[in-house]
Amino acid sequence: MDKNWRFVTVAISFLVVSCTSSRVYQCNKLTEAINKADIVTQSAKTGLPADLIGAADGLDQIVLELKMVEVNDEKLIGLRGSFVLMYGELGQLFRHTAIAISKQDSQGIKSYLQSLKEANKQDQLLVQEINTYCAGK
Repeated sequence: MDKNWRFVTVAISFLVVSCTSSRVYQCNKLTEAINKADIVTQSAKTGLPADLIGAADGLDQIVLELKMVEVNDEKLIGLRGSFVLMYGELGQLFRHTAIAISKQDSQGIKSYLQSLKEANKQDQLLVQEINTYCAGK
């Protein structure tokens, strides 16, 4: 009888470790793509229309990459969806800002800059959420 219980305990332990390492793998793949967004958006800080468009194009690629990451953890599926949505919207904001700058539309520029600040706050919250979840807290 003791032998059977030990086997069950080992089997359960293996499943827990397996699930955890699967989550860790999924977290790593997602954060790998998310970290690229920081690099891609650095050029947008110049405020030059071409750099804003370049950052938007880079975000489009990251969105595609995120969609390709296989996740089966419910929380990570939701977080991935949030990042996909946010990066898609951020890319559009960069494009609209570039157009406003090109047209010297000061009201448009002001509006888009405010939207970009809000998007930055959302990004920080999502990054904090995925970091906390992936750290197991």
